[in-house]
Amino acid sequence: MDKTYAVLEMTSTSLKLVVGYVLNEEPIILHTEKKLIPNLIKNGKIIDKKTLISEINKLTKIEDQFKKFSINIRDVILILPPIAFERYILEKNLALVSSSHIVQKADVFNVISLMKGYEKGIKNGNILLDIIPSKFLLDGTKAFAFPPVGNAGSSLGISAKFHTLPSSIVKDYQEVAHLAGMRPIRSIISSYCMANYLNKKEGLPKNYFYVDIGSSVTTITLCSGNDIYDSSYFLMGGETLTNVIRNKFGISFEDAERLKINFGYDMRELKFDPIILKTTDEYDQEISFKLSELNSIVKDFLGDFVFSLNNCFTTLLQKRNYSNSYCKLPFVIGGGGSKLFGLFEYMKLAFKEQKIYYVPLDIIGLRDESFLNAAGAFLIVSQFKGCLQEFEKETGFNPVSRINTANSNERKIFKLNEGEEL
Repeated sequence: MDKTYAVLEMTSTSLKLVVGYVLNEEPIILHTEKKLIPNLIKNGKIIDKKTLISEINKLTKIEDQFKKFSINIRDVILILPPIAFERYILEKNLALVSSSHIVQKADVFNVISLMKGYEKGIKNGNILLDIIPSKFLLDGTKAFAFPPVGNAGSSLGISAKFHTLPSSIVKDYQEVAHLAGMRPIRSIISSYCMANYLNKKEGLPKNYFYVDIGSSVTTITLCSGNDIYDSSYFLMGGETLTNVIRNKFGISFEDAERLKINFGYDMRELKFDPIILKTTDEYDQEISFKLSELNSIVKDFLGDFVFSLNNCFTTLLQKRNYSNSYCKLPFVIGGGGSKLFGLFEYMKLAFKEQKIYYVPLDIIGLRDESFLNAAGAFLIVSQFKGCLQEFEKETGFNPVSRINTANSNERKIFKLNEGEEL
């Protein structure tokens, strides 16, 4: 068995802890835990730290009487929401001065640590989360996808992307994990996790927009292979619809949630109109609601949702002046809100330029789609990629001066724009 990892993800509705590993480049899930945490996180922001810390602390020791095991959780991979994600890129080419001219791990870490000095160029209140190499070059000509440790050369070049998120999100999520007794050894953006998971699946496009429909926030992220390029979001999701049903019918949140899950949006022409809920009003008078009434409410919501999604999509394309070819890239839909019955068919009618795909669920030991970000996180951390967070978690590791900075070529940090193609 390869190294086992624990992944912690906090969302607006739940805490998720997943224990697993990677075997033959496939994530294997050993154990999952899911705790409902309503009203502790809203729109990606933590609003009740004290209660959230208490709930996370309950996950530091996992016991399963049926499987007969007990796990103490300390080191975790922390998954963060992609809200206000921005990506920068930087290239650096430095001469190696070691007598052997054999690239070692220290050389990779030295270049990455020098790149970190460019984080002062990050704007809009974001901070550096990680530096992730996308390509390595030896002597400017030999290209490698992974660190070329053990190869001979006179210079090492790296093209890397800077993943950045708002300071408040990064610091708050890491802080509550620490105070709950866990140690985040890696922090990874959720859509980056999903891109790595989807990259392993056959039948899906290489280039696409991932639409993650959460409880109150929907994010749309431009993905290519196992990489993410750009992202935007708007404040609507599955719980938004539940609240609309609750307010329109004047019923409890629980009843509205059941109606949403059980019926969704039925696009068929029905020959009869069944009663789907009987209850009493504030005067103790019996009232009932029919399927056609629910359909009308959900249809109106889906119209508003598609309008907001299209606006978000258009704004994202205009932000970087993407070419027209991006407008026709397919959508891959995931997240808890994507399970709404009738959503897939409605979106196919609304977005006729795009092919629509669902996120597939085919992981050993996993039956709940909401844990798929963890599967992607396992794939990310299972291989040495030479990223900043790998360097920072190396206990006691200090980069050594084996690079001649006097003979270096560099490009200033800049955001993704129309000059960078997928």
